[in-house]
Amino acid sequence: MFSQITSRRTKGFTLIEVIIALAVVSALSVIAIEGSTLAADWYKEKESRAKLETSAEVWRQWLQITPYDYVTTWSGQGYLTLSSSSYVTQLTTWNVTSSDEASARSTDGYGRGITVHITPEKTLSFDRGTSISFRDFYLSSAGPNGTSEFALDSNGNIATVGDDAYVLVSGQDAAARFMRSIFSKADKLATSMQSYYQGRYLRDPARDIFRTYFFHQDSNSASDPEVTGAINVPASDSGTWIAASDLLSQLGLNASDVQSPYGRTAFSVQFTSGARTPANSSPPYTVNLRINIPGLFQSTRQYVQSVQAPI
Repeated sequence: MFSQITSRRTKGFTLIEVIIALAVVSALSVIAIEGSTLAADWYKEKESRAKLETSAEVWRQWLQITPYDYVTTWSGQGYLTLSSSSYVTQLTTWNVTSSDEASARSTDGYGRGITVHITPEKTLSFDRGTSISFRDFYLSSAGPNGTSEFALDSNGNIATVGDDAYVLVSGQDAAARFMRSIFSKADKLATSMQSYYQGRYLRDPARDIFRTYFFHQDSNSASDPEVTGAINVPASDSGTWIAASDLLSQLGLNASDVQSPYGRTAFSVQFTSGARTPANSSPPYTVNLRINIPGLFQSTRQYVQSVQAPI
């Protein structure tokens, strides 16, 4: 009888054993599936954050090209959002990147579109009595739950985030860098003006402090130095503004020295010295430098700097 029992057991498993085995396999399968799902979500979330960072770099480049144009374009509008299609349009219109690259960077790790949240316009006081207007940009990607929850309030502050990922692209930083580059070039132009004046003064044997070494004016030859190497200002131009780009050879500058990035902001020079009345009135003579900065305030504003004769 014992041999019969043994023979039956070698033919297969009992029902209980099969049930236990299936339960173990099912449990391991669930664990494996959940683990792979979590791993996939983790990878997609990580990829989303990486793509947000690379997209943010592209938008920072966009801001360097359009530090004031976008302020004018969206003037009077509050909190804005750009869909992925509008995202591509902005980047390709300004030739920041190709259409294919912009499209690739407009989606997150889940293949969903990245949303650009744009704060209402802000204006802050800046250096040298100027102000800057700007908007900040938040790029957001919906998290694992697939629902876009990131939002700003009417003042441009973060209202909700949920499980979304986001990154800030600062319009304030871009506007500040742009203005500092303008100031730097204005200072270089002013220094060149002073060096030009000093050089002409030293080359003139008379070295007459009552002469306007900043320029030569046809109708003012009595109080102007020789015309050689001078900036010539016709009598009719006294007190008017002249494009700084017309004075490069006399000042030893390049065109890039008197232009903003991408050459869209104009520097100009005004010679206000003119003939002295009386002719022996006291120096210093002065010249005004003007930079037109369009768009930062929805209209053309000016930054003006006076340069005095260095003697």
